[in-house]
Amino acid sequence: DKTGTITSGHPSVTDIVILSPELTRDEFLAEAAAAESGSEHPLAAAVMEKAKGENLEVPEVRG
Repeated sequence: DKTGTITSGHPSVTDIVILSPELTRDEFLAEAAAAESGSEHPLAAAVMEKAKGENLEVPEVRG
């Protein structure tokens, strides 16, 4: 299911599909993690966990 509660107990990022040739997978994931960094939502946590698990530098969000 979309929340991950049936299969694993919590959501996780399993696939990332980039449709723009101007952005790498790692760049996208780092930017997505930056956008989600202020959220406590379970899907935001899944994005942050994926970025941290891949040792990506997540940009700081201000404002």
